[in-house]
Amino acid sequence: MVVWLVQFFVFGVLLAALYAGVRKAWGPGPATAVKVGLIGGLLAGFPVNFYLATWSPMPRGIPGGWLLELLVGAVLATLVAGFMYREA
Repeated sequence: MVVWLVQFFVFGVLLAALYAGVRKAWGPGPATAVKVGLIGGLLAGFPVNFYLATWSPMPRGIPGGWLLELLVGAVLATLVAGFMYREA
């Protein structure tokens, strides 16, 4: 459980750093945070859940739900990071 929490904390920090990096090119604001969150969530969740949906003997809705959970969590984490980020 601790590794899971640390993993998602690190993932959130990396998304915040990515948001700070693309902020000048894409412009500051929630639209940029949503774009970065969708990209990060898709990169984090799609490969393993695609594998599970293809080869695992479980309904495809379960990996689809996990992917959706990662996407929504990444978008929310990036929105919070964008709200808290202030340039020096």
